[in-house]
Amino acid sequence: MTRIDPVTAAVIQGGLESIAIEMGHKLMRMSYSSIIRESEDFGAALTDADGLQMCECKMSTPLQSGPIPGYVRNIIKVLKERGDAVNPGDVIMHNDPYGGASHGPDVAFCVPVFLDDKLIGWSVTTAHHLDIGALSPGSCGIVDAVDTYAEGLQFKAIKVYERGIKNEAVWHILRANIRAQDLVVGDMEAQIESSADRRKRVSWNWSRIMG
Repeated sequence: MTRIDPVTAAVIQGGLESIAIEMGHKLMRMSYSSIIRESEDFGAALTDADGLQMCECKMSTPLQSGPIPGYVRNIIKVLKERGDAVNPGDVIMHNDPYGGASHGPDVAFCVPVFLDDKLIGWSVTTAHHLDIGALSPGSCGIVDAVDTYAEGLQFKAIKVYERGIKNEAVWHILRANIRAQDLVVGDMEAQIESSADRRKRVSWNWSRIMG
């Protein structure tokens, strides 16, 4: 790897941090629910290809940003076990409490970032959703859940977009099992847009590091 001077490294780090902050602002402005827009119960961060976190949005809730490396590492592990490759244009949904998430209603959308066909990092947003299909309406009912199945729908490294093509079946399942479907799906789409829109800027900053 090309060595760079401390000043250049600081400039690149600042560039990456600004991307994460922009992700957070965009998610807050596009979200439908007040839990994201006003309570700021979300996370936004960039990691390297292995899931090591490089920066995060300063408005993020620590409980949301902190688990992001765990989300990414578990996604990599699950996809490898399935023999499923990570490709440009993929968007991966994940909310496994045993694989990074704090509980079922916290759903992450992870977007791989490529430079010259090489995976160099991940752009990730997480957010608490108001309903995820549990026994009780809303996400507060999960306090009585006896296991993760009672918390609602589980998504373990599910590609909602594959090579840029939307997996419509997943979205049909979501809408059929979530009570406030327009609100929740709207928030999820905001997460995807916030993450996916930053890919080109991450690639540009990373190309500066690589020389």
